[in-house]
Amino acid sequence: MSTLNLDGIKDGIKNILDANNTITSGGLSFGLTEKVKKVLQVNPYRIPIEAPLYPCVTMYLDGKEIRELTMNKSQANGRRLAELDIKIVGIVWDSTIPDPALDKASEGVEKLMENIEEILRSDPTLSGTSSWSFPTDVTYHTLPLDEEHALRAGIMNYRVKAHY
Repeated sequence: MSTLNLDGIKDGIKNILDANNTITSGGLSFGLTEKVKKVLQVNPYRIPIEAPLYPCVTMYLDGKEIRELTMNKSQANGRRLAELDIKIVGIVWDSTIPDPALDKASEGVEKLMENIEEILRSDPTLSGTSSWSFPTDVTYHTLPLDEEHALRAGIMNYRVKAHY
C-alpha cells in the first residue's frame, strides 16, 4: 500500500523558496526592505511573535481531496489522485510608521506574496514531488499587537496535484 509523501511535497516548496531567497530580480525578498529571515513548515500560530523573525514565510497542509483512479479488488493496490490545499503564508512585521499616509507593511506583504507566486509558477512539479501545482487565491490579514505594532500576512491557497 502506498501513501502520499506529504513531507516531500512541503520540502519541495520550501527548497524552491529557500533557493530563491535573494533580494535580486525575481527573488523571494525582491522589493522588500529586509530579506526574508526564514522559510518554515509550521502553522503560523506556532511562530513566536518576535520582531527579528520577520519577514518570514511558512506553510501548512489545510486539506486533502482523494480520488480513486483505478478499480482493483483491493483498494490498497489502487492508484489515487490527491489534490492538496497547502496554505503558504507570508508575514511582515509592521512597526511604527512615521508617515500615516504610507502603509509599507501592506505593500511589503503584497510584494512578498507576488514573489512567492512568481517563484512557484516557475516549477509547477515542485522539483518532481508532484504532478502539478498552482495558486488559486490570496487573502490578506492584519493581527494588531499593540498601538504601534502589527503583523501583516498574506495567505495563499496553493493547490497541489499528486498521483500515488
